[in-house]
Amino acid sequence: RDRRLDLVIALLEPIQREYAKLDHRDVAAVLREGAQRARPRAAATLARATEAIGLITAS
Repeated sequence: RDRRLDLVIALLEPIQREYAKLDHRDVAAVLREGAQRARPRAAATLARATEAIGLITAS
């Protein structure tokens, strides 16, 4: 095999091993919690941006 391919495989193998250990339900729960916490901040940022560029909103 090409040496570059061997280097890529060597780089990815430990990442793949750790990924395989994850409980994907736990990962999904953490992502949901993070999204829930980020939503109010994102909404405020979007509102400021919308106002700054003069967009008219339906609300």
